[in-house]
Amino acid sequence: MKISRSAASQPLTEVILLEMETADYAPDFESELRKYRQKASFKGFRKGKTPMGFVKKMVGKSLMAEVVQKKLESSLYEYLENEKLDLLGQPIPADKEQDNNFDVNAPKKLTFEFEIGLAPVFEINGVRNEDDYSKYRVTIPAEEVNSELNRIRKQLGEYAEVEDGIQDDDILEIEAKELDGESIREKGWETAFSTFVSDLNDDRKAKVKTLKLKDVFQFDIYQLEKDKDEKYVRKYLLNLDEDEEKEIGHFFEGTIVKIKRQELAPLDQEFFDKAFAGQDIHTEEEAKAFIEKSISDMYGKQAEALLFRDIQERLLEKNTPEMPDEFLKRWLLVTNENLTQEQIDAEFDGFRKNLIWTIIRNRLIKGYDLNVEADEIRAAFRQQISGYFSGYDPGEEFMDRMVNQMMSERKQVEKVYDDILYDKLFEKIAAEISIAEKPIEKEAFIKIMEEARQAAKTNQLQALAEEEE
Repeated sequence: MKISRSAASQPLTEVILLEMETADYAPDFESELRKYRQKASFKGFRKGKTPMGFVKKMVGKSLMAEVVQKKLESSLYEYLENEKLDLLGQPIPADKEQDNNFDVNAPKKLTFEFEIGLAPVFEINGVRNEDDYSKYRVTIPAEEVNSELNRIRKQLGEYAEVEDGIQDDDILEIEAKELDGESIREKGWETAFSTFVSDLNDDRKAKVKTLKLKDVFQFDIYQLEKDKDEKYVRKYLLNLDEDEEKEIGHFFEGTIVKIKRQELAPLDQEFFDKAFAGQDIHTEEEAKAFIEKSISDMYGKQAEALLFRDIQERLLEKNTPEMPDEFLKRWLLVTNENLTQEQIDAEFDGFRKNLIWTIIRNRLIKGYDLNVEADEIRAAFRQQISGYFSGYDPGEEFMDRMVNQMMSERKQVEKVYDDILYDKLFEKIAAEISIAEKPIEKEAFIKIMEEARQAAKTNQLQALAEEEE
């Protein structure tokens, strides 16, 4: 088979001409006919004894088309592999492809034309030491740092009895007696229970917060706490056994006998060692500095994502190669039945931009000789699984079983592979360029992140561009 390549009228587009001589496909066609004859059964003929002329008449054209197609695909694939062309998309039939009529009785020379789009060749600008970029460093308000420190102090503090006003986080110990109208029921039910003020229904909470120690108030015990069913009330507030069927009224008079409040842990070394284990913190100022950094670091990955977006945009600004636009539009139309010409025209600029970024990204990955090993993917899966258990060790056997299961799922492996590869690319680029930290307030940073998420929503053509190359 003779295969030749020539430039087309459009930039970065070439035409591949394949000339298939009779000798290239006729022997395979005859072989397929014989195989078919041996297996086929036609009315009026014994199996395997059907005349060859009849077989050709019945199935010859379809068999010849199948043989030619297989030969065409394998030859084209082998040619492209040997030529090592950097293609965009796949070959598509040329607009003026030869009309090949298959003659099963007198096979003839066939010709086929395909168009290919070539990726542009250009030097990538924007990833040198003289290229300056900024990376956000989120500053955390002092009141947020103070609030977090107090939360930790309260978490590690102890409960103590207080006598002043009642607060949302307080625990109340209540002794209650069943009512008969406005009076205490004679020989009525008596109970004692504890409740968080924050668990009370809003109207009861508002009332209770106006009271103090030893004060008395009336309430429907089944409506005292939020979202509690009858079973809960009978067990935990009325202190009845589950199988106890005693009839008790709804209304009670309660006396607040204790108010317990979790006090802030003192800012001493014992607290610092518990709250910031292994951090060598000895003062309130050091604790606040650690908290501020920890909260800020939570936004570190997002800041890196924004930096990578800025790098991507800068690279697209500095690298504007010519592209085989007309070929790409035809390729999109030919290979995607669900796309219309109107949709392609409307979204093509975004597709083109994403495709250029894909070319830049892949060439940087190749230039930096980046790759991802299976052990790195397994380690990423282990870390992901560990996160599900919040520090609890599920055991090596369980961990290995879960990792092996995840490694068997192609989509999961591909996603983790891409994530690791992107991280490596970012680290490599970050080492090449100059990066200055840019302080930003938390609220402003969150707004920028939200805008970036909205802008990142890709349309159908942009998604195709990301899959290309």
